[in-house]
Amino acid sequence: MTSETGDSGSSDVDLLIIGTRFCRRTRKIVDWLKQNRIPFQFIDIESERGQALARQHKMRAAPGIIKGGRAINPFDLLRQCRVSPERAREILSDS
Repeated sequence: MTSETGDSGSSDVDLLIIGTRFCRRTRKIVDWLKQNRIPFQFIDIESERGQALARQHKMRAAPGIIKGGRAINPFDLLRQCRVSPERAREILSDS
């Protein structure tokens, strides 16, 4: 598990991003969180913990996002962060 915001990997960060560094959507979410200084932890889906979390939360696609112990949709995360729907589509688009 790696912390992406310089919080020394503390376990009190309750926003987990589960994915792969090769996934474009995962990278876009991670980049946006970094730019906006939102604390999160990145967990590689290939790791033992990543696999366990993906099974536990019935994740079918990357990125998997867990906030406060609950799996949420990437668009919901951005909506909770008050990102406009247009900007959310831009952040999560495949291009």
